[in-house]
Amino acid sequence: FTSGLLTGVPRLETVSNINGNIDFTPGRLTADSLNFHARDTAFLLSGVLKNFSEPNLDIQAVSENLDLRTFLALFPELEKKIPFGLAGSADIKAKYKGPAFAPSESNITFAAQLNGATVTHAAIPGQITGVTGRLTYEKNLVAWNGLKAEYKNKVYTLTGSFSNFSRPVINTRVTSDTLSVKTQVKILNQAFQFTKLTGDYFNTSFGAGGNVSYNVS
Repeated sequence: FTSGLLTGVPRLETVSNINGNIDFTPGRLTADSLNFHARDTAFLLSGVLKNFSEPNLDIQAVSENLDLRTFLALFPELEKKIPFGLAGSADIKAKYKGPAFAPSESNITFAAQLNGATVTHAAIPGQITGVTGRLTYEKNLVAWNGLKAEYKNKVYTLTGSFSNFSRPVINTRVTSDTLSVKTQVKILNQAFQFTKLTGDYFNTSFGAGGNVSYNVS
C-alpha cells in the first residue's frame, strides 16, 4: 500500500496515509510495519486478521504523543471503568488479541509513557498535573511505577496498582521530600474507604482508616 485510504473502520472511522506491506491469503490478512493516520494521530501496526466473516485479531500498535482522550475513545468499555478523568499525551504500545467486535472477550494490554498528563476526580480539589512515567494495563489491573506528579505546587512520586474494576481497589505508595504514605483504598459509591493508611510526615509516624464521602456535582 502507498497512501491508501479506508473509511467506516470500527472505532477509528477514517484511516488515511496507509503505507506498508499487507499480505492477503485465503481467510487471512497479515500486516508488517504498516503506517497510517487515524483520529489525527500516526500509528505503526503489525499483526494478523483471520476469518473475515467473524474477524479475529492478533495485532500490536505503537503511537507516539497520542492524545489520551483519543486513545480512551477507542476503548469505551475501558474508559467507563476508570473513575478518574485523564487528559494529556503519552507514547503508547498496545496489543489486542481476540474477536474484533468483542473487546470484552479479548485480551487487551497496553503500556503508556505519560508525558505531563492531568488527572481529575470529583473528590480531589483541583487537578493533579505534570503526571510523567510509565503506566501499564492488562485485564482488570492498571499498575504504575515511579510516576511523578504535581499537586498544589508539590511534587510526589507514586508506585502502585488499581485493580478489580467492578469493585475498585487502589494500593499505592506516595512519597515527597516531607511525606511517605502507603495506603489501600476501596472506591465505593461516592466514597473512598481507606482500609489501610500509614506513613511518616517529617519525623512523625501516623496511621488512619475510615470512609471519606464526596458529592458529584
